Amino acid sequence: MRINNKKQLPKEFSLSKYDSLCEMSDKDLFRQLYWRSDDLNVISKECSTYGLEFGASYPVNDNFGDPFKINNNIKERSQRNNSDSKLRLSYGDGIRPISRFDLASLTDEKSISGVFEGKDILISYSDAGKLLEDNSDLFWNAMLEPISLLSGAYKGMVLASIDLNDPDELLLDDFNSLIKEWRKELKIKEPDLLSGKWEFIRKRILDYKIIPLIDLMSWAKSNNYSITYEVYAVSLFPDGEKGSLAIPQTILPFLEKILSINSLEKYKREIMSNNLI
Repeated sequence: MRINNKKQLPKEFSLSKYDSLCEMSDKDLFRQLYWRSDDLNVISKECSTYGLEFGASYPVNDNFGDPFKINNNIKERSQRNNSDSKLRLSYGDGIRPISRFDLASLTDEKSISGVFEGKDILISYSDAGKLLEDNSDLFWNAMLEPISLLSGAYKGMVLASIDLNDPDELLLDDFNSLIKEWRKELKIKEPDLLSGKWEFIRKRILDYKIIPLIDLMSWAKSNNYSITYEVYAVSLFPDGEKGSLAIPQTILPFLEKILSINSLEKYKREIMSNNLI
């Protein structure tokens, strides 16, 4: 059904329910965004007005918890690892040491490309020695093939070794250059990430009425409705701050970027690093 009149919106919607967002701390505002981050991907007709009912008082989402209390940053992981008797090294969201699990997963995997396409990725020491004796050129050609190009299980990833005996400056300089080259070689698009500091993004979230917009879009999607840009504009910007053209041209692209995992993680870390309440 097409929603082309504000009167067709659910009775639970009231823009005044979101007034207190402006007074929230940075952490609390981020929580309201974070807890809604999957609402547009989940269709639930029974709970379609959930966000609209609570407005700025959206309760803690049990599926996500408090983003500022989840033990997923490098420092906390390091502290936890040091307290365990198990063998562990610290890791981050996109960087972690190669584990025995990684090696085990390659044991029976066949090469998807390369010199020995269709054969086992891992070559035994004895087979490698025999290959070296029989054909040294083929040996080096095969043995230097990167796992990332042989394994379908590690698509989009690079299994690499890092020599920590090298100085940080050289390591970081190499990584900064290599990450761009690896993406080109693996044909991976650079993640779509918002630019700008949290202070600027916070203002955009409030000015663009992102929180109530998510709730309206979630309601519409769950009920298979289509809300016109004109209705979004008059409902979210009753004083005419934004027109209907701003919805598809400016606001929706911003919404898509701010709800990406990378953007949420970026601004969560910035808020935490600033020790904001």
